[in-house]
Order: sequence, then structure tokens, then C-alpha cells
Amino acid sequence: MSTDFTFALSKLAKRASQTPDFFGSLLSAFQQQEDLTTNELAKFLGMRAQLLPRLALCRRPRSDSSDFAKEIREIARFTETNPDMLLTILRRVEALEALAAHNKIVPMDVTEARTAWEGQPGFLVAARDREPTRRSRNRKKSPPSKGK
Repeated sequence: MSTDFTFALSKLAKRASQTPDFFGSLLSAFQQQEDLTTNELAKFLGMRAQLLPRLALCRRPRSDSSDFAKEIREIARFTETNPDMLLTILRRVEALEALAAHNKIVPMDVTEARTAWEGQPGFLVAARDREPTRRSRNRKKSPPSKGK
């Protein structure tokens, strides 16, 4: 590839990363989310970094499409990428997009997450490990009851 062509392709890929209809937006979101360099992103995908612009310019497949799996495979083949990794990126970014759309924020740490989701109907908070209290340490386990 000529230097001019590579430069133009990279420029188009950068523009695609700002448009939700292109895979570039997924790559950009995932790269920020995971704090990855371009080379680390390529390694995660199992591809050559030079092919990232090609991937960025692919149309983002619609998850609800009946051709979704076929489109993922075609994109993977075209970009010499692992289709499972493409799917992983797509699902992770979609999950964050759904959370952000629901609450208009994406919490960045545990304290913010707890505050943001408290009292929201339809959301459960996961239990955390904590030191046992004196009462729970002193509590004896009762033997299992025998059936009559």
C-alpha cells in the first residue's frame, strides 16, 4: 500500500470511530474502556495493527439482525480477525451503551456505581465480601434436622 493511501485510510477510520454506524465507534469505545493502545487492541483481536483501519470502516452489524452471525464472520474474514473477539467487543460496548442510555451515566468506580444505581427499579446490587462480625463468628451451626 502506498503511504498516501494508508494515510487516507487512517483518516477515514478516525472519522468512522465517531460514527455509531461503523465498527470504528465500537473499537474506539472498547479501547477507551479497557485503556488499550492500538497495538494492544490489535493483539486482543488477534490481528495485524495495519488492518485496524479496514475493520473500523466496516458497518456495525445489528445485533437483532437475522444475518448477525454471518456478518460477524464476513467482517472477521475480511479483516483477518478472530470473530469471537469481534463479538466480545460488540457485546461489551453494547452493554455499556445500554446502561448509559438507561441512567444517562456510566459510573466509573464502586462508590459512584452504588450511588448511581441505589433505588433504581429493576436493578440489583451485588453482595460484597466483608469481615465477619463478632455475632456471626460466635454463632454455632445447628445440626441438620432429621426427618420424622
